Amino acid sequence: MTEPDLNPSEEKLMEFKNSIIKLFEELWALRGNDPIAGRLYAFIILSEKPLTQRKLEKASGYSRGQVSKTLKFLEHSLLITKSRQPGSREKLYHLGSESFLKTFSERMKTGLNFLRQKLVALDDGITAWKELPKSIQDTVEAQRVRDVGMMFRTYYTFYLGTMDDVIEKVESEIKKLENDLGTKI
Repeated sequence: MTEPDLNPSEEKLMEFKNSIIKLFEELWALRGNDPIAGRLYAFIILSEKPLTQRKLEKASGYSRGQVSKTLKFLEHSLLITKSRQPGSREKLYHLGSESFLKTFSERMKTGLNFLRQKLVALDDGITAWKELPKSIQDTVEAQRVRDVGMMFRTYYTFYLGTMDDVIEKVESEIKKLENDLGTKI
């Protein structure tokens, strides 16, 4: 989305905005999702007011069908909300009433709780495996179950530690930005 006749400061802001949009696309693709969803979500997050489907089509360059399908996905995932402008049939797409950073932080904490629950379940399974008779532990199937359980435990433990670090850093950076900007984010 390019704007005509931008001054150098506005150009820098537009470049920064475009890099954020690209980042959202890459993050969605990295998670195995369609980058279109990341692009549209970024447009909605970065917009000062709700956007119509038509504006999202024009801004993103995607077809009406692609945008419609993706907006339904984002809405179903509770990432955006839809409303109607009084006296109009056009739908408006926007974030919920919470700020993006607060929603992001809450979703990360929800993810951490999910990981902790899975870790407890894996620990319970590993404890139960250790209590099996040796004749069962020595079977190929039991060893494979143990190995896969241990692999997931290692993965979840690593990911949990990483998520804790990320949340701590995000919250620290938000406080730093709030101090630098002199305003609440």
